[in-house]
Amino acid sequence: MSSSSASTNSRTHKGATRSASRTRILAQIASQIGKLEEVPAYDGAGYMRGHEAFEGASDQQGQILNWLIKFAKKRPGEAFEAASVGAGSGILDVPILEAVCQAKRVEYTVFEPFEAQCRKFEQRAAHLSGSDRLDLSVECAKVEEVAPERQFDVVFSIHSIYSFEGLEQAVARLIQLTRPGGELVIAVAPLEQMNQLAEVFWQPQHEGDLGFEEQVLAALRSLDADFSGERIDAELKVSLNSEDLLDIASFLVQCPLEQCPAMLRALVLEYLQACGRSKGRELVIPHPVQILRVRRPL
Repeated sequence: MSSSSASTNSRTHKGATRSASRTRILAQIASQIGKLEEVPAYDGAGYMRGHEAFEGASDQQGQILNWLIKFAKKRPGEAFEAASVGAGSGILDVPILEAVCQAKRVEYTVFEPFEAQCRKFEQRAAHLSGSDRLDLSVECAKVEEVAPERQFDVVFSIHSIYSFEGLEQAVARLIQLTRPGGELVIAVAPLEQMNQLAEVFWQPQHEGDLGFEEQVLAALRSLDADFSGERIDAELKVSLNSEDLLDIASFLVQCPLEQCPAMLRALVLEYLQACGRSKGRELVIPHPVQILRVRRPL
C-alpha cells in the first residue's frame, strides 16, 4: 500500500470514528432531555447575549456580510426597496446599510417580532438617521402579519427561516413579498454537525423539523421556484475556557443551558468538542451556510 493510500485510509477511519462518537453523544443528550419535565425556556435577554457571543466567535457573519454588500451594490439603478425579515437586533443589517448607502439610496423595512430586538436595532442604526440615502422603518411584526399587497425589490431572510410556522407556506409568503423581477435571498444552515445538536433540543418541544437547507430546498422545488445556491464554508472558533462558551452553546440549542442538569451541559460541550478540531487553545468547528437566491419572474 502506498503512503498516500495509507494516509487516506487513516483519515477515513478517524472520520468514521468521530462520526460514531457524535452519534453516541447525541443519543445520550436525547436521553437526558427526555428525563426533563420540560426544557427551560430561552428568554429575550439570554437570546441577545447568546446571539452576540455566537456571532462574535464565528467568521460566518463577516462572510455573509461581504456577500450581501456585493449583492446589494450590484442591484440595477440608483435606488431600491428592501425588506429584512426576522432581522434581530441589526448586527448584520446595519453594516449592510452603512456600506450600501454610500452607493445607492435604499428604502429598508425591518420585520422583527420581538420588541426588544426592534429597539436594539433602532439604537444600533441611530447614527444613520440623518442620511438622505436611507429611509429606514422598523416594524415589530411577524412576516405572516404583513399586509399581502406589500412588495419589495429585495427580501432578505438571513437565518430567520427556522422560526417560521409551516415552512412551505412561509417560503411562499417570502416570495409573495418579493416584487416581480426582484429577488429573495435566504441564508440557511445545512443539517450538519452543530445543527444536528440543535435539532435534538428542538424535536421534544415542537412539531415538525427545523427548517434547515434540505427542507428549504424541498419547499422551493415544491413551489417550482427559480433559484440558485452558493455555499459559504465558515468556522466557529472558541476557547474551551471562554466565559462565552456556555452562552454560545445555549444560543446554538436555543435553551439556557445554565438551567439544565450538569450532565446535560457536559454532554453538550463534549459533543461540540467532537464536532471540531483543536487549534492552539481554540476549538474550531465547521459552521457552513447556504445562500439561496430566489428570482421572482416578471
